[in-house]
Amino acid sequence: MQFPADVRASYRIHNGMSGSQGFIDNWPEFYSLSSILEQWDCWRDLLEAGEFLEFESEPKGPIKTDWWNIKWIPLLGNRGGDHCCLDLDPLPDGQLGQIITMWHDIGAEEIIAPSFKKLLAILADDLNAGVYIFSEEFGELVTVTEFEERNVEQRKQEHMGQLGQFLKRAQFIKQYGKNSS
Repeated sequence: MQFPADVRASYRIHNGMSGSQGFIDNWPEFYSLSSILEQWDCWRDLLEAGEFLEFESEPKGPIKTDWWNIKWIPLLGNRGGDHCCLDLDPLPDGQLGQIITMWHDIGAEEIIAPSFKKLLAILADDLNAGVYIFSEEFGELVTVTEFEERNVEQRKQEHMGQLGQFLKRAQFIKQYGKNSS
């Protein structure tokens, strides 16, 4: 299967992402080995209980139409039940180890990288390009855009708190006089 020369650009275009946003905006959680196993166990239990017997996904590209497949290994998540999975059971014209999106409410959707190596290269390119910054406050990588938005919101809240204190003081002075404080 042929993949676009710049998988990252096609992913961003497809998902309506601007150049200032990073890949991990949609997938903020890289799973630890124990989390991979925990996520995989959860989906396996649902599969074995027959939860997906009546469902099929409608993926784009050479991905099986399963809602979830036991040979899909969750690697990343969005903290909402959706995952990027290592596909160890692609269709014949797919690539073993392709990275696919799997959504809890629609099943498999699309290939976002031809391999785990390419997925890491996308992240490394974003890191090298300065797309991300480590937020001490949140203890995680965030895009520079998100970091700035969080800081603006925090400053607004601080200013509102200061304004509230000023207004309370002004009300007190108005009510009780300047010398009563």
